[in-house]
Amino acid sequence: GFFMGPAKYLVEFLECVKSKGSSGGQFDDQRGANLCMLESPGLVTVDYTGTIVIDLYGMPQHVLSFVDGKVVNNLANVTQCFAHTNGKMAPQPFFWWGWAKQLTAKLGERDRPLGGGADHCVSKHAVAFLRAHTGAYLDAEWPRAQARWSDKGERQQWAIEREGGGNVRSGDTVLLKDWSGEFLDVEGTEVRTRWSDRGHLQRFVIEKELGHGKVCAGDAVFLRAHTGNYLEVEGSEVRAKEQNKTSLQRFVVSVQE
Repeated sequence: GFFMGPAKYLVEFLECVKSKGSSGGQFDDQRGANLCMLESPGLVTVDYTGTIVIDLYGMPQHVLSFVDGKVVNNLANVTQCFAHTNGKMAPQPFFWWGWAKQLTAKLGERDRPLGGGADHCVSKHAVAFLRAHTGAYLDAEWPRAQARWSDKGERQQWAIEREGGGNVRSGDTVLLKDWSGEFLDVEGTEVRTRWSDRGHLQRFVIEKELGHGKVCAGDAVFLRAHTGNYLEVEGSEVRAKEQNKTSLQRFVVSVQE
């Protein structure tokens, strides 16, 4: 469900749902929400027009359109506030992935840090991208890490976290957290993103190709796993097989707001 409102009224509503949602030894949140709405119409109502939030599952294509960089609710002739999609393969006739790419296109025009200051350097607050020698960016799709596309989208985003916080520097031990909150790990030669653990499997030493100090946008780096091997890309596959530092193991860093 999607609830919106002042916090104190949401608490009152959810407490009501909790108390009225039980039936026949089972809890049904929809039953509770309906009963609370009928009993307290001044407290809660349904967004009948869908202009605040609309669920796209099964909706006809004419409901929404993409106009002048905005998603428009054509039934109400207003900019849509929230839209709930149901995944790339769900039966909805919207070109949502194309819209999302257009809506976020300007975000990739400049490589800038998120809360990292004007030096465009990496910290745990920055969204980082790692470009392999192939031109593709390191991406995560559970449980695998790969380097398949030149897009800088959601699955290519990494938070590079330094032990102790602060800016990441060459020689630091770091953790790489993917877009879903899982950490990159190495077991044997396999490179995956399976867990939210912060153990030795998830630890890497980041090494700049040139110089020392902070790791910033445009720097080429190598990532050494706990095994002593470096991450490398062959084709679209990511492995940690060798202790060499060649072009196969080289990644170029960019950071984005």
